Amino acid sequence: MEPGRHAKESPPRFDGMCRESSPRGGQSEQEPTSRLSFRNVTVRYQGSEADAVTGASLELKHEKIVIVGPNGCGKSSLLKAAMGLAPVTRGSVHVLGEDVRTVHGQIAVGTNLEEVYRLMTVPIGRLISLWSGLKGGSGEELRKSIDAFGLSTVLDRPLFRLSTGQSKLVGNLFALAFSPRLVLLDEPFDNVDFARRRKCIELLLGSDASIALNTHELDLLHSFPDWGLFFIFEVQLVGRFREGDIDRLYVNRGVRKDSLAVFRTSLGEVSVTIDQGEVPMKAAANLDYLLDRIS
Repeated sequence: MEPGRHAKESPPRFDGMCRESSPRGGQSEQEPTSRLSFRNVTVRYQGSEADAVTGASLELKHEKIVIVGPNGCGKSSLLKAAMGLAPVTRGSVHVLGEDVRTVHGQIAVGTNLEEVYRLMTVPIGRLISLWSGLKGGSGEELRKSIDAFGLSTVLDRPLFRLSTGQSKLVGNLFALAFSPRLVLLDEPFDNVDFARRRKCIELLLGSDASIALNTHELDLLHSFPDWGLFFIFEVQLVGRFREGDIDRLYVNRGVRKDSLAVFRTSLGEVSVTIDQGEVPMKAAANLDYLLDRIS
């Protein structure tokens, strides 16, 4: 199997693992069926001799997914490619039906990626006004959300002067503001305290947007039992699974007859199975631990 191959077609009794979640609400006839599409996407940065992402494919409709992987595996690069912020050297990326290489003025996508806001060195309060103008809406709800998270004191400071946790929370709230159809969240819980994590999770569960969220924390998955699930192992995207089955999944060195997915790593071929195998995913806090256990 080539690097970046995805989950094999599951046996009939596992069919529910890969079933997409039902849309929340209707779609207009003009809206594309797919809100985010990667087709055999490879990302490589200028001057690098290695891919940041290799052969990634996924399709996100009116649903929500989590992409799990260790730090440095390509999770952020995947989302950056969807925003046109990372060089796609092979394959194609479409957002809301449009090729990211040619799209302009798309305001229905929200993200917490710092690169989107980094050039704006104005205070957060002023940034809200600027963003309201770009998105064509009122910033009052965003201000209320920031206040509800106990962050009203940051309004007079630029983003780069906030703590990591504050910056992440503000980015999350910007991403979810102005009724986006697609939200891309990079490590949204990084350095965020437990109480505010719970508030963020409630917002994500209640959002009507399609959401692609990445994280390195496996133990967060139980908060999103009905979401689609992908893994990134050594720059290869593997999936799709269902988050509700995370306690049933195992990682194994080598190929097994009952493998749901097989991919290549520096350890050789690694497979994912359900209900039996070498190392249960539920025993790990992150994917680095799983690979260490089977090495």
